[in-house]
This record gives sequence, structure tokens and C-alpha cells, in this order.
Amino acid sequence: MLDTGRIENNEVRRSQRVLAMVHELHKQGYQRLAIFSGMAPSGAYWRCQVLPYDSIFRSPDNVLKVYASDGVEVAEYSSGESNNYFGWTDAKSDTARQLAGKFVERFPRLSTAGLGECFPYSGWFNLMLGRSERGDLPVMFSDDGLDGTDCRGSETGLPISLPPHHTSRIQNGILLSRQSISRQFVEENDWHTAYQPLVDKMGQDLRKGTPVIAPQYPLPHDVNRDNSYHDLLFQVGAYWEGAIYYLITILRYDSPEHFLSDYLTENLSKGKEWDLFKIIWDDRGQLSLLLAYFCRIVLQENYLPGQDHMGVARKEQVARWLQDFETSHERPLLYPNPYYGGGNPLHLGCVNARFCN
Repeated sequence: MLDTGRIENNEVRRSQRVLAMVHELHKQGYQRLAIFSGMAPSGAYWRCQVLPYDSIFRSPDNVLKVYASDGVEVAEYSSGESNNYFGWTDAKSDTARQLAGKFVERFPRLSTAGLGECFPYSGWFNLMLGRSERGDLPVMFSDDGLDGTDCRGSETGLPISLPPHHTSRIQNGILLSRQSISRQFVEENDWHTAYQPLVDKMGQDLRKGTPVIAPQYPLPHDVNRDNSYHDLLFQVGAYWEGAIYYLITILRYDSPEHFLSDYLTENLSKGKEWDLFKIIWDDRGQLSLLLAYFCRIVLQENYLPGQDHMGVARKEQVARWLQDFETSHERPLLYPNPYYGGGNPLHLGCVNARFCN
């Protein structure tokens, strides 16, 4: 690097401009754009992929792994391209900000996938950028032994902390990553439907064998039963609306009595779709709250259940189950939840009127 602060090596300077472009995109709200960078097999060129943050996961053995995202471009740059950034011939003298503008125009699906806040990642990126401005580019893979378990500077070889990606694990044969869904995400979307794109992607990832983002139950583990968590109302409501949407779209249930009929007779699918449902919506026994809500629906006098699933005998079985549930929960459970606090305390059922009380 020159005393002026300008990087002398043209290839390194142009590579750093690509990183500065990503930083500009982060400042414009595309904080869910991430990089995966390293050296070409020859060791002569630095390579960088720009891709959605949720395409990269840290495996249980601490290796960063990249998974393809359906329908989303991956932007790839090599220092061997010089200033033909991403193969463009009209950006040779562009600033980082000008490159960012072209990037959004020319990678529309990737940009959309990268839109949103991710302060842990953008914070790491900002710190790494300081190193790159001194000519030390981040290297996460190379033929010299870097395999995604480490990150080092291209010039000094000194360690750079790995980016904060979510860890994946295998549970019940399913590759998944448990994540909390932020309050901001729910509030920025209609909470009734906020989980729908998440559930749609769960189904896609389950079929492909790529990591499934499995939302965590919004209520804290060590809750105080004398408190209520009204500030979590919309997060909890969105979580249970997601469960109903999953039952309809992934497990193919068309009504509460259809699901209750299979559940009470243990006639449930043993496939991965059901296993994933249990992991997300029953890891702490909370599914009983939704079941109680479904029981309340089908036992209403004005409710007309489908006779294929709810004859008189089954309706009596539902009534006994609900009575046992209420007996074992003589003290109402923590609010917010789908059952205690009114006829439909979370106003569920936007997805399908038959699931609405």
C-alpha cells in the first residue's frame, strides 16, 4: 500500500472495490447479501461470490458451506477479470456506489433476496473491510489448506474472524438451523401471513435436502407464569398462523377436524414433513395449545364438521381430550397462546376460514 492509503496492486485494489460495493449495498438496506471468498486453485487470483446470507451455513464441525438458492443469481468476481466487474464492460471506472447501483439493476432476484437487516453480519463485514482497505483480502478457501473452517488475510496470512452465519445440524434426519424470527420481521409484514414464505421455503429445502430454517418458539424458555408477554403477541400469533399454514400446505389438512381425527387416532404421517412440524411446533409440548384451540372450534354448536373426519364417536373423543387438557391445566397457561384468553385469543385462521373460531 502506498503512503497515500491507495492500494498499489491493481488486482487487489479492484477486488477491494467489490467489497466496498457490498458495503454500499449494506448501507442501502441490503444487509442480507453475503460473500464467500478465497483463492483460485492456481493461487494467482482472488475469487468472491456475492450471494444471499441464508445460503451460507456453518456445519456442526465449523465448516462454512454454501447451498444454492432456487431462482436466485450468484454474482461471481475474479481478480483475473480486472475491472470488468462481474463480466461488465461498462463499469471500468465506476466507484463502489456506482457499482452498487448497477448490481441492484443487473442482479434483481439476488438483490431482493439480500434485502433486510442483519446487523451481526454487516458488523463483521465492516470490521473485515478495514483489513481489506489495507490490501488484506478475506480468504476462506484455497488449495493451501483453507477449507471454510478459517479465514485469513490474503496479504498477511493473519486470521480474520469467520462471519457469523447460522449453524446447521441434523435432527431426525433433517438438516436444519433453528432461528428466532425477529419482532421487526413480523411487524414489517402482515403477521397473519408473515410465516407463509418461510413455510413455503421449508417445503422446498426439505425436498432438496438443503438446510431448513426452523423458527423457534417465541416465548422464552424460563418464563415466569405470573407474567404475561403482551409484547410478544404478534410474534406468537404469527408463529401459530405459520403452524396452520404448514398443516394446510405441507401436510395437506383441509380442516381442524381432519387433523384432530388423525392426531387422536395416531394416524399421522411418519415422514420428514411431520417430523419437521413436531420439531418447530412441539419441541416444548406447546402443540397441545393449538390442539385445544382446534377442539374448541369443532365442539361449537354452530360448527358443521365434515362427516368424513368427525362422527359422533370422534366428537366425544375430542370432548374427552379437551376435558383432560383443561383438568391438567387448572391454572390458565401463560398468555399469549392459542387457547387461554378468549374464544380465539390470537385471532387465528386468516389462512383458512375453517381454522377460525
